[in-house]
Amino acid sequence: MHEARIETRPALKTSFEQEIDRFLATADERYSRTHADSEALFSLANGYLLRGRHRLEHNNSVWGAARDAAKSKGYSDEYLKLHPEHGDAYLAAGLYNYYVDIAPTFIKMLRAILFLPAGSRTDGLKQVERAARDGSLFAPWPTTFSPRSTAPSRAACPTRCASPSSCNAAFPTIPTTVSTWRICIRTP
Repeated sequence: MHEARIETRPALKTSFEQEIDRFLATADERYSRTHADSEALFSLANGYLLRGRHRLEHNNSVWGAARDAAKSKGYSDEYLKLHPEHGDAYLAAGLYNYYVDIAPTFIKMLRAILFLPAGSRTDGLKQVERAARDGSLFAPWPTTFSPRSTAPSRAACPTRCASPSSCNAAFPTIPTTVSTWRICIRTP
C-alpha cells in the first residue's frame, strides 16, 4: 500500500529517504557510543532492511540495496547473538539468507566479488517463520511476503492449513518449504 502512495506522490519518496537516513544516522550514533546498546543494534538491522528494500524497489539501485542488505545481515547476526529469544530479530536475517541463496548466478558472482555474506534458503525460511510465529512487531509482514508470486496468500487459503502436511495436500504444486511458511504460519 505504501508503495502506491510513493509512486503517486514523489514528495513522499523524498521524505521517506530523508527520514530513514536520519533514523539510521541516529541509531548509528547511539551504537557507536556503546556497543551495549542493543536497541540501537536492532534499529540498525531493521532500518537497513527497510532502506535496502526501498532502494531496490523505488530507486532501482541494486548496489545500494545489496550494501544495505549486507549491513542489515551483519547487525541482525550480531543482535541475535545477544538476544536469540527476540522473534522479530529473525526477519532481517531470514530475508537476507533466503534472497541471497535464490539469487541468479550473476548476482551470486557479484556477491562474491563484493564480499557479501552467503545465505541459505532453508535457514532463511526458518528464520522468517520464526519471526512470524514469535515476533510481535513484524509478525504480519512475513505472512504477506511471498518469495513466489504464484504462492497463494493466507487470506486466499481456503483451508487455513493447520499443518504442513495439510498444506501440501491442499497445494501440491507449491514446494513444501514455501507452503509451510507462506500459508501455514499462524500469528497470535
